[in-house]
Amino acid sequence: MSNMLRDMNETELLGVRETVDKLLAEMKRDKEIRYQSKMQPDSGDRGGVGAFADLDHLFTYHDDATAVPRYVAIRSAAKHFAEVVLQNTPVCSDQTVALRTIREAVMWANAAVALQGRM
Repeated sequence: MSNMLRDMNETELLGVRETVDKLLAEMKRDKEIRYQSKMQPDSGDRGGVGAFADLDHLFTYHDDATAVPRYVAIRSAAKHFAEVVLQNTPVCSDQTVALRTIREAVMWANAAVALQGRM
């Protein structure tokens, strides 16, 4: 991937960035629409998974071909960020934590896509 990014010209990189920006904007709009229609958690609930638990949805495999571009955009952006971290930080425990956190962010972002913001 890093070689692919290095080989891209500025116009191609801008195209990738625009695609990612459009997907993020679409995801934000979708989330706002779903939030407005979602019932609010009980006053005693802290808004975690228990607030809207739909265990069938949570523990079902979500095979949605239309979501693939979102997964690709998330992983591509995370990989690029990880490359930047590796190129600009010394090998140390903080670097390791940074890379693990990027991986964790990808996991949660992918979960948000798969669950369509229902949790």
